[in-house]
Amino acid sequence: RLCEDGAWSVRKAMAEQLGALAVLLPPARAAPRLAALFESLAYDASPWVRAAAFRSLGAVVAASGSAAPPALVQYFAAMALPDQRPPQRADGEEEEEEEEDADDVDERGGGAAER
Repeated sequence: RLCEDGAWSVRKAMAEQLGALAVLLPPARAAPRLAALFESLAYDASPWVRAAAFRSLGAVVAASGSAAPPALVQYFAAMALPDQRPPQRADGEEEEEEEEDADDVDERGGGAAER
């Protein structure tokens, strides 16, 4: 639910914690769910959420070990190859632009709580 919150700062905080979740949960059961959460955050309307998701990706893949879904490994590998685009969303949905709450965002990308 937090990955779908209306406030980008909540989704960003969740994205920052994906690696910690991956370490705490059993890989075989958690990896598919974490992959779905990563994908939703990686295609978020907010660039801050997307960046946080990709910063967490290495920890998620490492903690998942051999249980890491191929899609996560592909995202991770695509980050190392600048000429490649990340894989298409598995659900085939187009990205939607979301208006960010003006009270929640300043020009530097920080939220009110970050000041």
